[in-house]
Order: sequence, then C-alpha cells, then structure tokens
Amino acid sequence: MATSRAQDIINKVIDDLSSYDSVAALVLAGSQVEGNAFPADEYSDIEFYVVTFDDKFEETEDLVQNIQERLGEAYIFAYKNQWAGWSILLDDLLRLELPLVKASDDQVFSRSEKQKIKILYQKDDFNLKQSKDKKQDKAEPDYQWIIKDFWYMTVYTAQHIGRGELWLARDAMRVSMQNKIKKILQVQNHKETLELDRDRRIELTWSDKELQILREISCSYDRDDIIRAFWENIKYAKLFVSNNSQLADLFGQYENKLITEINMILDGKS
Repeated sequence: MATSRAQDIINKVIDDLSSYDSVAALVLAGSQVEGNAFPADEYSDIEFYVVTFDDKFEETEDLVQNIQERLGEAYIFAYKNQWAGWSILLDDLLRLELPLVKASDDQVFSRSEKQKIKILYQKDDFNLKQSKDKKQDKAEPDYQWIIKDFWYMTVYTAQHIGRGELWLARDAMRVSMQNKIKKILQVQNHKETLELDRDRRIELTWSDKELQILREISCSYDRDDIIRAFWENIKYAKLFVSNNSQLADLFGQYENKLITEINMILDGKS
C-alpha cells in the first residue's frame, strides 16, 4: 500500500497525465502497490508506468519529461534514466520514476506474482494488454559453470591484488566471487527471491547466519582485509558444494591446480 506522501504524488501524476489524449493508461508497480512482496516505507520510490499510444510516443515523452514543472512540487533534479525512464528526485528525497511504454508492448506487465501492478487510469476505449505470467519451473543452475567461473575470477582477483590494484581486486571479488556464493545461497534457501529477477531486501529475508556469511566474504578498502575476504570466499564456495560429491571433486581439482600459484601471486613471487 502506498505511503500517504507517495499517494499525494500519485494523485498529482494521475490528475496531470490523464488529461492528455496521448496517454492511454497509468500503471503503478513496485512496493507502493498493496500486496507486493515488500511493503512500501518512507524510502520506497514510486514506479509509475506511463502507457502511450504507439503513434503518440514522442508527444507523450515530451509531456513526461516536463511533468516536474507541472506537479507543483519542489525537486532537486529530473533526468532520463537508462533503466527507469524519466526520474525525478523530489526535495524531500522521494524518488519518482516514470517509465514510458507503448500500448502494443504487452511484455512490460508480465511479472511474477510477487511483483504486482495496479492500473490507476486507462481511457474508456482502451484495454491494457497484459500477457499472462506463465509459471515455469526454473532450471537448476549449471553448478559446473559456476565453479569454473568462480575459479577464473579468483585468479583474476588475485592478479589485481598482486599488482596492488586494490579497488579493482575488491570490485572483482564483489561482482564475481561473492555473487556466485550469494547465488548458491539463494538457490539453496531463497528460491522465491530469484523470481524477482534481482536481489531484493536481503537484509529483511535472509537469516542472521546467512547475513554473517555475507559480512565475512565482504571487505574494506584495505589490502589485508581484502586478502582475508578473498580466502573467506574460497572457504564458503568450497563449503556450499561439499554436499555434492561430483561438484566437490571438481572444485577440489581446480583448487589443487591453482592454490599454490595463487599464494605466490598474493605474495608477489609469481
């Protein structure tokens, strides 16, 4: 359910854009919609899809990209966001996102049941197309690929550490090594979060033990701490595949082949 502040903005957007002939429908999505996986709070943005008739796209785009001047709300800036369409940061730090979609694009609103939408306005002679979200059993991830990619990025991370490129080492560890561990944890214990297509509210859904693991594989911008976390990543990756003998053997093969050289890289002796 939308917060009271968000509802005020939602009402203003509806009042403004529904008055234009080129706007076919207005659709609210995300946490501001009642029944979504995570309820809205004071930090939640407003994700508001503006549906336009195909031949009126440019006209509607101009309307959307000037709406901040018509809302009567103080704002810090407004800009075209490559992911969320037109984005506005209001003076109280509420974020308003206005993606613009064509009426013919029925795939936009094909979402998981956990990601609800709500049609707040549509013209009398217009019916929003929504392709039904077909439930499909998600295939088990290719763990052999995950293990190979993990070790590939482990070498890559070690090489950055060996060259003293700490920012790149930390980033490589976060994006690749840690992400593989996080993905395995999700598949094992939180498959429902995978349905949301991206990580959502881990701190609200994961157990204290799992969050502690994430803390241990994370690091500060300090060489010793980066190396500590580097080895923690290897430890937990090994632990999470240990219950599958085939995967554990594969992991061990790469560990045996690489670990001596990796130690030498970290010591600057390679």
